[in-house]
Amino acid sequence: MEHFVLLVLLLSCSIAFANESKLYIVHLEARDESLHPDVVTETHHSILGEALGKSRHETKDHIVYSYKHALNGFAAKLTVEQAEKISNYPGVVRINPSRTYKLLTTRSWDYMGVSGDKSKHPFIPSNHSLWDQGKHGKDVIVGLIDSGIWPESESFRDHGMNKAPKRWKGTCQPGQLFNTSNCNRKLIGARYYYKGYLDTIDNSTQFLTLSARDETGHGTHTASTAVGRYVKDVSINGLARGTAAGGAPKARLAVYKVCWGNENQCSGADIVAGIDDAVADGVDILSMSLGGGDEEFYDETAQAALYAIAKGVVVVAAAGNTDFTSIHNTAPWFITVGASSIDRDNTGRVSLANGKTFKGRTLTAHGTRKFCPIVSSAQVKAENSTSADSLLCKEGTLDPMKTKGKIVLCMRGGGIPRVNKGAEVLAAGGSGMILYEDPSQEMELEEDPHVVPAVHVSSSDGLSILSYIISSSCPMAYIYPGRTEYITGRPPAVAAFSSRGPSMVFPSVIKPDITAPGVKIIAAWIGGSRSYNIVSGTSMACPHVTGVVALLKSYHPDWSPAAIHSALVTTAYMSPGFVNATPFDYGAGHLNPYAAAHPGLVYDLDPKEYVERFRICGIVGYCDTFSAVSELNYPSISVPELFESYTVKRTVTNVGDHRSIYRVSVEAPPGIAVTVTPSVLEFTRKRQTKSFEVRFELERKVRTPDLHVHGFIFGSMTWKDHRHTVRSPIAVSYGVKFETPP
Repeated sequence: MEHFVLLVLLLSCSIAFANESKLYIVHLEARDESLHPDVVTETHHSILGEALGKSRHETKDHIVYSYKHALNGFAAKLTVEQAEKISNYPGVVRINPSRTYKLLTTRSWDYMGVSGDKSKHPFIPSNHSLWDQGKHGKDVIVGLIDSGIWPESESFRDHGMNKAPKRWKGTCQPGQLFNTSNCNRKLIGARYYYKGYLDTIDNSTQFLTLSARDETGHGTHTASTAVGRYVKDVSINGLARGTAAGGAPKARLAVYKVCWGNENQCSGADIVAGIDDAVADGVDILSMSLGGGDEEFYDETAQAALYAIAKGVVVVAAAGNTDFTSIHNTAPWFITVGASSIDRDNTGRVSLANGKTFKGRTLTAHGTRKFCPIVSSAQVKAENSTSADSLLCKEGTLDPMKTKGKIVLCMRGGGIPRVNKGAEVLAAGGSGMILYEDPSQEMELEEDPHVVPAVHVSSSDGLSILSYIISSSCPMAYIYPGRTEYITGRPPAVAAFSSRGPSMVFPSVIKPDITAPGVKIIAAWIGGSRSYNIVSGTSMACPHVTGVVALLKSYHPDWSPAAIHSALVTTAYMSPGFVNATPFDYGAGHLNPYAAAHPGLVYDLDPKEYVERFRICGIVGYCDTFSAVSELNYPSISVPELFESYTVKRTVTNVGDHRSIYRVSVEAPPGIAVTVTPSVLEFTRKRQTKSFEVRFELERKVRTPDLHVHGFIFGSMTWKDHRHTVRSPIAVSYGVKFETPP
């Protein structure tokens, strides 16, 4: 009898699970471009009804979004059985559950040479400003797929700007704490999408602000980094003072809020809806500082982005913040951006009574003003707290009687925000905090605006300070006021958190494509017109490239997305800071804005070529057989699984001088012979194209020390004339078999 009851319960659970509906995205074959969007929506309802054997009225509640512009398809709530039925319906290319994505969370423009001030960037010709040449991005429309916007920020004021371009077809969608008056001639559009996110939180809107208003700061920060207006005298607690500006201060901004909650989660269904509307609205560029993992060639956002590119929209995306071999946005049509450092540090120092001084990072302008007693957090543990919790300075773990007037040594980690640790010290009456790295997981030192005098030091320095505290009968310390330092000539280096390649799904393209400033970036924040914050992440690097792309679109309005992509890659700067790194860390190198406007040659291609190479159906209207991904006319070359020899073909378009002669040079990967035929390209006019072949042959067994952890070795190919250098990184894997995705 007991077995029968258990069987009934198991069957009931299985039936309940099978009948439980969740959000799916249904991707259909390419639609007839002449059809009105309303007709397309009706078609979606008809297809769903016929596939499920239901009437148009019965399917009304199933469809959450109808995608009419950025891929032909719809998002619908379906059971597993219903999803299986639809997958077999004629015209259905693919059906997937909607995935969850996450956001990937001044000085930088001078550092990259956009202003043309050679004293602040020694790698560009003097007195050449891409801001001037690109007209500050005037009237280029940038679409931001993110967490919304804080429209009151001075970075988005519209003083001196004319009406939006006539090609703009978008809207300013009103909602909670946001109305149409929040848009202006700078912020010309705002929309929000939440139905997909609701599916992940039991359909409750209780804690959501249903509008385009930013509640986390992420979208506001990325937007102002890309296109913010000039705002003078911006600082964080008096440090890092300067003029804040985006890369394209005169570009227009359209915001598509798709990410919600404190965790900044974004539903794939909502993202596609945002891209869908952005294409119809008329944006020129899409900036996406979000990601959802590696297997993305066939996912809904990658396909929607491909359709956007087919419409002439450039799509820039963040590489991710999860370190090695977890790179996001790996589809080749994305301009995938890793994060690098800049030459500004906000430093702090702490001196001990024994005469030793330690240097760290801070955004706290004030110090302790005198020597104070210093203790470890474990020494001032509250009675009801554990030693492990007090070590991390968790809320409520410090005893006010023991802490008052003292500097407290706290360890980073435990999932506790760094500034919250300082807040706990303040709440317990402490006079300052020294934050040190966890020795078991050393990370980069961070600059934070703490509520008490504070400095962030390395694990080794933290342990030295702890040793002093334990060994001294009366340990004392003094925290100096923070200050801003500019390190002249310091080259950019790849951030430790920046996600690396290769893509384990498709290693045939080098990702990331490029790096850009993403460490300690100051930009607008939520909470007021003069609110600014300093944040790190590939989310911050992505809008730097977006801003430069806006300048390039203004300077070269006839360039295709692929041409812009190529120009960024082939002109990238190979920083001395990239020592011991590979193209899977930094791509082609560091963003070089002025050179990108004058690349000489570009590797251009039609979006149909993506379809041919990657078996992606339903976007251009047909499916071709799969051919080698390495043969894509991409500005870098990756050849996985080389065992004997392999040849790839490339075609370049002359966008430089009418008459020019380019000669090739190759830095071959160790043990590989690389032959380029022809080795000289002669052009007699602009827009002329020339093709060449690159042959790779295994000369000898590659020594293990030469191999990357995933079996790759690296080199480069460079075309040069009297003015231009067109460099492509090369990656070749030796004796490693990669799985081809289904």
